[in-house]
Order: sequence, then structure tokens, then C-alpha cells
Amino acid sequence: TIAEELHSSPTGLAVDIDDCLSQTSNGYFDFLHAHFPAPDYLSKELFRKHYALTGIALHWQSIPNAYDLLKTKVNCPKFHYQLPPIPDAITQTNKLHTNNLFTCYLTARPETMRDITQRWLHEHNFPQKPLIMRHNDIGFTLHKEWKTHILHTLHTHIIGIIDNDTRILSHLQQQNYSGHMYLFGLSPHEYNGNGTITVRETWPEITEAIIRDHL
Repeated sequence: TIAEELHSSPTGLAVDIDDCLSQTSNGYFDFLHAHFPAPDYLSKELFRKHYALTGIALHWQSIPNAYDLLKTKVNCPKFHYQLPPIPDAITQTNKLHTNNLFTCYLTARPETMRDITQRWLHEHNFPQKPLIMRHNDIGFTLHKEWKTHILHTLHTHIIGIIDNDTRILSHLQQQNYSGHMYLFGLSPHEYNGNGTITVRETWPEITEAIIRDHL
């Protein structure tokens, strides 16, 4: 069981993968731009941040053929295996591991992507940790509820989460989640954590905040 796996890891934070460790949005941007060129105003950073805030693939979601093409890559192992890591993610997650503040990976990727995800983490030298993935019979539209359930159920093992998706953390706030919440990839002036979510744009900044909070 998941709880049994977590016994091998110290109590600490769960870490999301897409757009926390892997440059997923950048990969989507490059793929879509090659088929449906982006307008001049749309940068990779704007695309990533807009998705983190809204869950909407800016510009391309309004083009049916483009959005259908995007959906073919969401659960594509080859696509995700080729994504590069986010700058500083490897060194900083290993720093959290060294300080016993990192307990597992928690991703909305489906179980069908377990092998390729574990291989990617290993080959990029991320810490070896339990990997919690969404069951194949749980649709992605329920990912907020699924992550919230996991965090509440395993609160004795997982004391908080690092995620890039404001929808996840906002949902946790609404459910009165008592764990620590860290939003990665946005600055505090771009998202208001309302005193319960620590918002940091880079990995060194978020690691510094976590260590200050827990050590």
C-alpha cells in the first residue's frame, strides 16, 4: 500500500512533477507552436503561468484542432520522457532530501506512466522516493479532489505539498487542509496565498522558505 511505501521515507513534503520538476508547459508550448504558431504576445512563461492560474492552455484551447492535438500528449510516455528538468530542481530536491523534508512524489499522472516517470526521475538524479500516481480509473478532471483525498488520508506521513497548480492549493484551502502548502513557479505579487500558501517563483527561493519553516 501507499502507506507502507511511505514508512521507508521520513515524514515530509510531497512534491508534484509536471511544472515543478519537469518543463511540461514548455514542452506543450513547443509542440503546439510547431503545428499552430503562437501569436507574438504569447511567451512560454506567460503560457505556463496562465495555465497554473486558470487551468487553461492560453490561445490554443480556443482552437479545437490544436487542443485535440495537445490532449494526445498529456499521457504520452515518450513526450514526457524527453522533457528537461526545471532549473535547480535536482539540486534543491536533493537538498530537501538531505534535510529529511521530502517524503514522496505526488502527481496526477496516471499509473500507466509509472515506468517512464520513475525512469525519468532516476536518470536525472532526483531523490529516490515513493511515487504516488492517479489510478487509471480516476479521470483527470477529478485531480484536485484526488490529491486532496491523498493528503488528508496520509497526513501522518505527508506534512504538506509543493505544487505549481493554484487550483490544487486553492481547493486544499477550501477544504481546511492543515498541512503546509507551497506554490512553485509564481511570484507573491502574481498569486496571493492568503497567509496559508507560501508562494515562490524559483527552487532556491522555495527551498529557503521550507528550511526556514521546518528547521
